[in-house]
Amino acid sequence: MLPGTAPSTPSGQKEKDKDERRKIIIALLFLLLSFSCIFCSSQSALWLINRDRVDASMRSRLSADYGFDPAQALAPLSEDIIAEAEHDEAALLARQTPIAVGLGIAILPNPIPTPEPTAITLLPTQTPTPTPAVPSNPAPAPATPALPTTTQEAPPTSLPATSTSAPPTLLPPTVPATVPPTVPATVPPTVPPTAPATVPPTNPATVPPTSPPTTAPPTATATPTNTATATDTPTATATATDTPTSTPIPIVAFNAATFNINENGGSAVITVLLSASSGQTVTVNYTSLAGGTATLGSDYTPISGTLTFSPGQTNQTFNVPITDDATANEGNETVLLELSTPVNATLGLSNATLTIIEDDPTPSVQFGSNNYSVMEDVTTAPIDVTLSAASALTVTVDYATGNQTAEEGSDYTAASGTFLTFPPGSTSQTFSINIADDNLDEPAELIGLTLANPVNAMLGAVNTATLTIIDNDTGTGLCAGLYPPGEPNVGSPNGVFARVACDAGMIIDLGSNPINRNDDPNFDLVYYEVQGTNPIPDPNPLQIYMDWIVVEVGQTPSGPWFRVFYWGNPPLDANTNIGQAGYGPPENDNLLIPMAILYGAAPLNTGIAIDVDAPLNAAGAPSGSYQYVRIFSPIDSGSDGPEIDAIEAIP
Repeated sequence: MLPGTAPSTPSGQKEKDKDERRKIIIALLFLLLSFSCIFCSSQSALWLINRDRVDASMRSRLSADYGFDPAQALAPLSEDIIAEAEHDEAALLARQTPIAVGLGIAILPNPIPTPEPTAITLLPTQTPTPTPAVPSNPAPAPATPALPTTTQEAPPTSLPATSTSAPPTLLPPTVPATVPPTVPATVPPTVPPTAPATVPPTNPATVPPTSPPTTAPPTATATPTNTATATDTPTATATATDTPTSTPIPIVAFNAATFNINENGGSAVITVLLSASSGQTVTVNYTSLAGGTATLGSDYTPISGTLTFSPGQTNQTFNVPITDDATANEGNETVLLELSTPVNATLGLSNATLTIIEDDPTPSVQFGSNNYSVMEDVTTAPIDVTLSAASALTVTVDYATGNQTAEEGSDYTAASGTFLTFPPGSTSQTFSINIADDNLDEPAELIGLTLANPVNAMLGAVNTATLTIIDNDTGTGLCAGLYPPGEPNVGSPNGVFARVACDAGMIIDLGSNPINRNDDPNFDLVYYEVQGTNPIPDPNPLQIYMDWIVVEVGQTPSGPWFRVFYWGNPPLDANTNIGQAGYGPPENDNLLIPMAILYGAAPLNTGIAIDVDAPLNAAGAPSGSYQYVRIFSPIDSGSDGPEIDAIEAIP
């Protein structure tokens, strides 16, 4: 013991020992706490790194799988929540007492475990309610530590499908070193969001405190729940706008595939239509094409041009001039038409056919004349046949000859069973008849001509004709023929006569006054003989001398012929005025007949009247009209021929 010092008492020594032990315990605790802080700091750093990695991975998967970004679903903390947290932090600091002021340290009651990353599950809108920790030794409730401030990017006004926001940055709060170790951190209640949260967090983030190098480590760590405050995220709304409707392009086309026009119609009007009116000017080209059956120039005039449809117009026309030719048998002919090169339109029916309807009648084929004549010593008689109009087709017609007063073989060579051919465009053809030159003094002889069986034509009005062979021989006496022009006269007698040569004859055309056979008992035909004997003076001029004669009627100059009177054969000609008067038989040549019983007006009442309905000595004529009369002198009829003044049909 040192001098001047009081001896130590046992109780004082104990207190001193206790104090030393406390210091040792505190030092040990300090070392332990330091190691714990270092360990916790390293674990916190690792947790933050892993959390960022997990957050980035989960955000990437959510964006890829669901098009969802959690960062955009977390709304930033409101200013009211931050102010309330700051107020609670100040109150907590005011109520805390440090454990060891001298050391300036804070003791953490428990180390913060490192959370393991958990999978984020999308749940319906739901706010997790944290459960406060209950301490083992109840104590007065300390002030609620302030919540950490969560900084979050403002969500974009629209959610692009390809962009994601950065994860929220959590700033740990700075906790003063006055928190007693036994006081657990109290998590303040989470303020419910005013709008439903889009993505509720399922893994609350615990923010560990960090020890700044210039401040004492905190003695208590608040473990807040990082609850995202949901705010209404503006959703990009598509604004309906009127999409301009494209106007369909109209179709330009012929209004029909075929058009028709009569050959004498002038011009064909061709109509072209637009399917709908257009706000633009529409044009289209038109033209006529080769290849139709119509002949360019002679049937139609070729055309080409452009049609213009002004805005609003839907109808336009063009004309095709048609030539009215005189060619028959063309049939209907066609012209090909085409549309091309439309502007502000598309082509529809672009090809059409114009049909020119034949208007020319079927041509008629006929003789060029009613009568032809030839001298007997001219060996060939040409006969012309005409076509009323040129034909596009070949026309044929048969022709034939027939006996009238001329005899086939002795006077001419018959032609039958042959035909004439008119090539296309031809209107005239000729055939010939061979004539025989005999030595007889005879009157002119007649050959009948006929046409029949036309092909691509019809028979014209003059389909029969007569060829007269004029005798070139001189007769003698009263058998010589005498044929003054125009004799015998058709109608009333005029005192001039024609003599029919012996063994010859003639045909008379009654023209527009034919004989009508109607089965009545009246006379139908009269021929007038010459008064007296000419040129021998007759001492009794009021009589005639009957000559042998044959009278026949026919409907054509070539027959067939129907005999109605024959003076010179035995039967009584009761169908005549002289027969009814009792003259004959015998019917002698040059028999004297008084004029008192003859037909006609004096002084030329020399007619022999005949009823063609009921001849007694002939077959007679069938019912009908007969325009031609044939008179001839029978062979071996005597020394003279009959003299005929006139022939007349009796109505």
